[in-house]
Amino acid sequence: MAWVFDHVIECHKLEIVFVLFQVGFKVGYDDRIVSENIQKLMQKGVSSPIATPETSLEAIDLMSRASMVTSVRFHALIFATMVAVSMVALSYDR
Repeated sequence: MAWVFDHVIECHKLEIVFVLFQVGFKVGYDDRIVSENIQKLMQKGVSSPIATPETSLEAIDLMSRASMVTSVRFHALIFATMVAVSMVALSYDR
């Protein structure tokens, strides 16, 4: 995933924003930990901001400003659909 995000930044000049939906949950399912681990593997990850929306309206606003949404979180995909933004659903099961 880190390589893909680096490629998107380099070749398409897009910004990667990690939007957290689930924080402080059990190990392996905490979006902050997963996002920070991906950032560490990215060559350009330092410049990728992490956003933690407080409300669903804030999350929808973030999605509305995106060119595309890639997520394992169902609600992120619903919000992307609501604002007509292309999306890619990923499975977090191994």
